Amino acid sequence: MSLVVSYRLVAPLLEASLAAVPAMRLQVEQEAALDTASTLLTVRATGGTFDAFEAALERDPTVEDVTISDEGIDGERRYLLTIPAGETTYRKWVSLGGVLLDATVTHAGWNVRMRFPDREALSAYRTHCHDRDIDFTLRSVHDATGSTNTYPYGLTAPQYELLAAALEAGYFEVPRGTRMGDLATEFGVSDQAASERLRRALSRLLNSLAVDEYYR
Repeated sequence: MSLVVSYRLVAPLLEASLAAVPAMRLQVEQEAALDTASTLLTVRATGGTFDAFEAALERDPTVEDVTISDEGIDGERRYLLTIPAGETTYRKWVSLGGVLLDATVTHAGWNVRMRFPDREALSAYRTHCHDRDIDFTLRSVHDATGSTNTYPYGLTAPQYELLAAALEAGYFEVPRGTRMGDLATEFGVSDQAASERLRRALSRLLNSLAVDEYYR
C-alpha cells in the first residue's frame, strides 16, 4: 500500500536566495525534467521583496536560469527556475515512484509531502538524502487510503504540519524547546497566525478523541 509522507529537508537548493530575503516563502507547483542535466522548478513566491529575491537568484549557485512566469495577484509572483540535476533530489524520488503532493520552502528549509509506493522506497530516498549530506527529518507517515489529501483526526494539512513541527521541536515540553515565533518563521506566517493554527489543530484533535466526554 502506498504511503503519504511528510518530511523536512535542509538542503543547499535555493538556500542562499532565501537567506538573502528571509521573509520570502515559496510554494512549489511542480518540478519536471528539462533534459539529463537539469530540471524546471516552478514556484509561487509571496511575502518578500521580489527585486531583492530576483537579484539573489541570479547569484545563487544552485540556479542556472530564472524566468518570471507572471506577477499574479495579491503580492504573488511565479518563477520558472532551471536547476542543475546535481542540486535536486528530483530524479531519485521519481525513480523510486515518488509523487510530489505539496512543498513549501522558506529560509528554514523545505516542508514536503510526498507519496511513495512503499516503505522500501521511503527508506531508499532517506538514505539518498543522508548520503548527500541533506538533513532529512521525517514528520509523519500514513497509508494513502484512497485520498492523498487526508490527514488524521480531521486536521488540515497546515494544521497537521505545524502540530508535528511543534511536537518535534519540543514546544510542549517544560521548559519549551522552541518558541511560537520560531515555528511561525519556519512556516512563513505571523506569530498570531501560527498560534491560531496550532489552537485549531489541538481543538480538532481533542474533539476527535472525544476527550470532552470524560468531563461532562
